[in-house]
Amino acid sequence: MKLPDKPTRCQLCSRAGCELTKHHLFPRATHRSQSIRKQTSREQRVTSIAWLCRPCHSAIHRFISEKQMARHYHSVEQLRQHEEVIRFCQWIADKPPGFQPKF
Repeated sequence: MKLPDKPTRCQLCSRAGCELTKHHLFPRATHRSQSIRKQTSREQRVTSIAWLCRPCHSAIHRFISEKQMARHYHSVEQLRQHEEVIRFCQWIADKPPGFQPKF
């Protein structure tokens, strides 16, 4: 199973020059859930990831539970539609690459 190639920008806020982390769009804690297993293949659960800067990664885990992520926010496009994620990405978009917000 091949993971998506690492881009040069965060897939949420589009900042360049940031260290990117792997965000599992189907959280690993939900992989054994029967409802998630019925909806997805093992390959889809393992390889569906987003490359995010640390601030965006931390923010989405703050705003969205793992259950909600697995059921409703398992794509970058869906994450971009979450109200709090939209506000956070707009706020952080013009911050320099090494900027770390204090949560």
